[in-house]
Amino acid sequence: MAVRGRRQVGKSRLVSEFVERYDGPSLFFEAHGYTETRELERFREKLSASTLPSAALAGGGVAFSDWEAALLAAASNASRETPSVIVIDEFPELCERGKNDDGTIKFSPQEGSVRAAWRTLERLPVVVILVGSDLSMMESIAVYGAPLYQRPTREMLVPPLSPLEAARLSGRSGAEAIDAYLVTGGFPRLVGSFRDDSLEDFLVAVLSDADSDLVRIGRRMVEGDLPSGQGARSVLSVVGAGERTLSGISNGTGFAAKNLTVPRGPLTALTARRIVASALPLSTEPSKGRRYWVDDTYLRFWLRFIEPASSEIERGLGHLIASRIAAAFRDYSGSAVEPLVRTGIERLSIAGDETFDGARAVGSYWTRSNQVQVDLVGAERDTPPVDRVAFVGSIKWREAGAFTASDASALQRLVDQVPGAGAGTRWVAVSRMGFARRIAAPVRRVEPDELLAAFPAD
Repeated sequence: MAVRGRRQVGKSRLVSEFVERYDGPSLFFEAHGYTETRELERFREKLSASTLPSAALAGGGVAFSDWEAALLAAASNASRETPSVIVIDEFPELCERGKNDDGTIKFSPQEGSVRAAWRTLERLPVVVILVGSDLSMMESIAVYGAPLYQRPTREMLVPPLSPLEAARLSGRSGAEAIDAYLVTGGFPRLVGSFRDDSLEDFLVAVLSDADSDLVRIGRRMVEGDLPSGQGARSVLSVVGAGERTLSGISNGTGFAAKNLTVPRGPLTALTARRIVASALPLSTEPSKGRRYWVDDTYLRFWLRFIEPASSEIERGLGHLIASRIAAAFRDYSGSAVEPLVRTGIERLSIAGDETFDGARAVGSYWTRSNQVQVDLVGAERDTPPVDRVAFVGSIKWREAGAFTASDASALQRLVDQVPGAGAGTRWVAVSRMGFARRIAAPVRRVEPDELLAAFPAD
């Protein structure tokens, strides 16, 4: 089994809970990125102290030559009555990958060793669980041509808590729950620590400690998930600060635009690792005006507010900037909520809500000059040109004031600006503070509680 997910999202905790509840022998090993010799010795030590029936085979003086030998030794004497469970956490830390001359992946010898062992392991009463935080690497271990192609019986993605799950855990509802989600991103430890406080009170408490979860998780994500070199780090900093266009990212980093998106370019690497996402303006016309943003909700907040204040936080002054961040959050949330809103409406439509006119994807629309910017566009797919525009919509995520008749008039003007939209195109409005009574136009109204309910809660 291959289990992947962001750092600190709860993968190890999930697998640990399974191992603890399992009434049978197990071994939980976490790789640290040491040399293969050192990691094999650490694995031997863990095996020797484990509850596996093979533990006695790993006594002093034993040395494993590679991971095939180590795994086969661990699987020895496994019983069909109580199968052995072997967990390798942070599996990518074991793998020495590189690049071929043509830029393709050079798979690691460690993956080859695991494949060699798998031929025997799959015939034994053994469960092998490979866990990793490097999403792109974990996704690629079982693709066609990879050493472990078709080996895992199952692959599992452990995502952050959904907005609805986070709301239930924190005891919040409506707009407050969504605003809190824009800070925590659904990371369980962050959600659990941000319950009853206001944003400012929460920030005063956590920014007083340079090792608090809010500060530390983002730092570990950046240190552990980014490609090597300064390029990706610089690009992520610029995108995290709010730059969304290729030309803007180029100006902010000093990289030529064409070098950002080549196969080995830093923006390409960030996109491949699911750290940065991008989209084209959605309409019935083709476009090359791609925009970029940080894909992870929590990391987006961390890059915008926490990293720039890292010096003050390290010097014990973090509590002094809490009010500044809380005040800036009002403007930040208006754009930060857009990906969540688009996903929520997309889920509502796919679930069968006919008021969204059959849309299977929800994006947005803009012109190169940015004179026209439309928050929501529904269509049958997420890449232009689409066959038709199902709806056009507006998001008003302000703290004071409902969605008004003047907002509806502005939405009507935007409909005329989106290629493919027209008189028959439906209108959608999302409001943090509800809707005014006098809105004559037939607008599909979406409020925070309905958005939350669109998300799963397992």
